[in-house]
Amino acid sequence: MPKLENKLIKCLGIDKSKCIYSNTRVHYVDIRKATHFKGRFFRSLFGKVVQKFYDDIFDIETFDNLIEKYPKGVKKYKKLKTELDYYRYFMTEFGGLIEKQLLKVNPKIRIIIEEFILNEFRKLYNKYGLFLTWESIENYIEYDKNRDRVFEAFAYIPGIFMDMYNLGRIFRSFTSRRGEYANEPQDIVIYTGDWHSVNYKNFFNSIGFKTIFLEYDSHVEITDSDYKFKTGIEHCVNISKLKLPLFIDNESKEMSEERKVERASKEIKRILNGIGIKTKSKIDINTLLKRLIRAKKIRERHLE
Repeated sequence: MPKLENKLIKCLGIDKSKCIYSNTRVHYVDIRKATHFKGRFFRSLFGKVVQKFYDDIFDIETFDNLIEKYPKGVKKYKKLKTELDYYRYFMTEFGGLIEKQLLKVNPKIRIIIEEFILNEFRKLYNKYGLFLTWESIENYIEYDKNRDRVFEAFAYIPGIFMDMYNLGRIFRSFTSRRGEYANEPQDIVIYTGDWHSVNYKNFFNSIGFKTIFLEYDSHVEITDSDYKFKTGIEHCVNISKLKLPLFIDNESKEMSEERKVERASKEIKRILNGIGIKTKSKIDINTLLKRLIRAKKIRERHLE
């Protein structure tokens, strides 16, 4: 994952002009960092729950400081009582990010996404709802009570809203902007942990998608309709039937004539210098290349 992130790092920012892959949109979120939550109180509360779970030494005073710093946030959270209360609260805490995506989705698909997420939320709430309460949080922070359950409640329930956000991005349309891919998404890669992957698999199965690549034991041959393969590497899939490359490099595809001249001139200069022929200047090479390109175009017109 870090290698993929480094390769696409310039495509992750708001400014996509530095991304050299013109057909690619990249989005990365780690829900454990809580940076996607709008409200500072819940962002801090979420952070404390996660920190308490992962850190062997947790300073309880930092939780007391959170209570003192955000009295209104604590008061508002304590008022949450019902399944609907928590559903609306988490939707609000994503600060309109989910709504922004879903507004650009076909209304029929949007309804399917909303119904699927609501159904998954209800399953999770039935299992973890008791561990979302303020009392449960205090007992967890102070006495380590229901440690795993409280952490899972805060990991899974906000997590399902993150999946809602991502499904919105998958099915939405994008505004056309120069230098950016603005068509409907194709060849979508969702790189997630197992829990999220199961959610996406269940959603796509519910709307009739066909599974071509499967997770399998390395010693078992998999046959899925007309697709058959065998490999000894677990958790790898044969993507040879996909349209490749997935990422198209702007710098090597559809380069401007000026860019081609610049790149070619550097290469010619390197070759000439290598055999002992020193060029007078860069302009000489550029001029020569422009004439060659112009001559080539004239020749192609005559041959048409």
